[in-house]
Amino acid sequence: MPAFWHWYVAAGTILFVVWCIWLIQWAGKQGPQNVADNEVVGHVWDGDLKEWNNPAPRWWLYLYFLTIAWAVGFMIAYPGLGGFKGLLGWSQHGQYEEEM
Repeated sequence: MPAFWHWYVAAGTILFVVWCIWLIQWAGKQGPQNVADNEVVGHVWDGDLKEWNNPAPRWWLYLYFLTIAWAVGFMIAYPGLGGFKGLLGWSQHGQYEEEM
């Protein structure tokens, strides 16, 4: 496989992880709306389904960051960045040979 594709996959993967981090930073800086907590923001669907101004639970944010950290760790440990073999040296071919 040409080196271009290894770099293409690695760059795309890294850019996506950076985008995920940027997204949560951007969403966190949006600030509160001009509506108090536990108040309807004015959107109503089907006559009875209303959108409330309740922030997401804090543990969701922590889980999001934990997922990003796990993804980075996984890509370092296993082959996940183009031609990078990973620090553990795992390969699909090696796994197959080990099982056979």
